Amino acid sequence: MNAVPLMSEWGATDDVTALGIDADVADEHQMGWMYWAYKHWDDPTTADAAQGLFADDADLGSAKTAKLRQLVRTYPQATAGTLHGFDYDPGSGRFTMSYRADPSIDAPTRIFVSPLTSPQGFDVSASTGGVAIHGSYVDIHSDVAQEIQVTITPRV
Repeated sequence: MNAVPLMSEWGATDDVTALGIDADVADEHQMGWMYWAYKHWDDPTTADAAQGLFADDADLGSAKTAKLRQLVRTYPQATAGTLHGFDYDPGSGRFTMSYRADPSIDAPTRIFVSPLTSPQGFDVSASTGGVAIHGSYVDIHSDVAQEIQVTITPRV
């Protein structure tokens, strides 16, 4: 079908282990995903209040922190070449990625790093290529077809 895979309507639980397994498998298969559900909102199709990201829908300060630690991840938004794989460790916030750069692509590889996972900032290392940090985005550009290894580590 030449369609991009997308995992949707998953994670209707507060079981953070199950959430981590699902998100890790999606990452392993380089599959985008959308979490179900932002808030409970007394949805009649919802079995319980465990699906939302907040303990109290009316209080944004009631975010379920353990759940967010599993779901808010560093990830590649665009790869200027062929992505070989990436890995995110929700415990440490460490992200690794490998890809083969394609210099015919004018845009950079772009990686999103959430301020929630790296509140003190982050460090980036790339085996080669130019690295530029723009707020929560890491851009990597290469003028040569080459393998690039990237590591992003939150500062503590």
